[in-house]
Amino acid sequence: MKITLSLICMMITLNIFNSGCNQQNTYDIHINDGLIITVPGTFVELDSVEIDVKYNSRSYKPNREFIDTTTSLNFVVTYGQNPLNDNGISERLQSYEVTFKNRYPNANWMRADVETINSLKAGVIETTDSLNYQLIFFTSVEGKQVHFGLQGKKDLMNKIQPVSITILNSLRGKVNQP
Repeated sequence: MKITLSLICMMITLNIFNSGCNQQNTYDIHINDGLIITVPGTFVELDSVEIDVKYNSRSYKPNREFIDTTTSLNFVVTYGQNPLNDNGISERLQSYEVTFKNRYPNANWMRADVETINSLKAGVIETTDSLNYQLIFFTSVEGKQVHFGLQGKKDLMNKIQPVSITILNSLRGKVNQP
């Protein structure tokens, strides 16, 4: 009787654990009440104190930051600082291109395009340099720019590029929810 009861308890515990693990391998990030983006469950969010410490002496500080615990792929989100509407995305992309090409003259430009992602107009830049892979994209919500950046080690590009592109393609407005 004790063995049977122990076995049943163990089976129930394992079943609950397995169903919880398989239940969801991704989660949605809600941004500014207007956007949703999906990231793998391996990403953890830094709290505001960690962000403050990390970006203490820099002029740039993201609103939110996530790090993939398996690859150290870094994902930042910045919003509400710069005015932008859909008509200005192409011009902003050109401005980013000039700035980045001056700042990173040895970068390999994979793409710099205006794309439509789930009915949202977005500027997309994808580059590599000798050390890093980077995917930057931005869109407009309520007349403000929302900026996303993914960066990781170039030697892990075969793992992080597909994840980065999947995150990019998950961008959607709340009206575009599945």
